Amino acid sequence: MQPASKHTNIAMGIDIHFVTIPPSPAPIPIPHPFIGMIFDPMDYIPVIGTNVYVNNQKRANAGTMATLGTIKHFPLGAGFYPATMPLIDHEGLHFFGSKTVEVDSSYFSVASYNMMTCSCIGIPLGSPNMYTPTTTTIPIPAGPPVIVGGPQVPDLMGVVMKLAMLGGLKFLMKFGGKTFKKLAKKLKKGCNCPS
Repeated sequence: MQPASKHTNIAMGIDIHFVTIPPSPAPIPIPHPFIGMIFDPMDYIPVIGTNVYVNNQKRANAGTMATLGTIKHFPLGAGFYPATMPLIDHEGLHFFGSKTVEVDSSYFSVASYNMMTCSCIGIPLGSPNMYTPTTTTIPIPAGPPVIVGGPQVPDLMGVVMKLAMLGGLKFLMKFGGKTFKKLAKKLKKGCNCPS
């Protein structure tokens, strides 16, 4: 039994990214620190977000994202190797959850368990991004303890559903943006507004 994971818990770990170090043109794998917090904007959207709280914070289950504190990694070298730039996602996600406790149709994650974070070497969860379980979460006490029992197992379905939803949202934003621009152009043309 371990404390439940929630938003604003600290995520600390190491990611492996390829950098260039002059004069060598070859990529060199260098560990980069991942220091961030669990924060998934999707959980705050009405209807599709969560309504489960742990000590007045949104819950974190398998598939909940973690954001890097600096928003993007800083290369520890001359720069990131250009061929591996699309692999750097600058985020992580809960991958493990309790087999016996489900929240919002996914396994409930516990604090102090490994998270998957972006790496240039690892498991390809999202195309072309790769992840490795080299980050752990540090619970921040904010009230009475909420304990989650049961064995921690990977929740592949929860993570796949989360990544599919993010891919669908990216498509909608791209399609919606183009549609909005066309609509704005037609409205502007129809009102005889000055440019």
